[in-house]
Amino acid sequence: MSCATIISPIEVLSSDDLGRRRDWSDEEKVRIVEESLQGFRQGSATARRYGLSRSLLTRWRREFRSGLLSGSASTGFVPLSISSPAAASCEKVSPPRPEDDKRIE
Repeated sequence: MSCATIISPIEVLSSDDLGRRRDWSDEEKVRIVEESLQGFRQGSATARRYGLSRSLLTRWRREFRSGLLSGSASTGFVPLSISSPAAASCEKVSPPRPEDDKRIE
């Protein structure tokens, strides 16, 4: 009884040099989303052009519309100034502040 073993060489071919997962910056995502929104039915064509799945581009579009995806870095440091505490007996009501004022009291 002889046992014949056939070994065939296996070569793994990748579809692209970038790999499956890429790390897209927010600026790149915004640029791709804006490009996909320019014309009629540009979503699929744009996704194909950048090697994205259509569902990922749809998620980016949803984040863009809701304001979660922005081109500028919205996270960062906020200037902080420490003032002396006011006297507890003299409480005063402060006027309403604009939305862009990010003070912590």
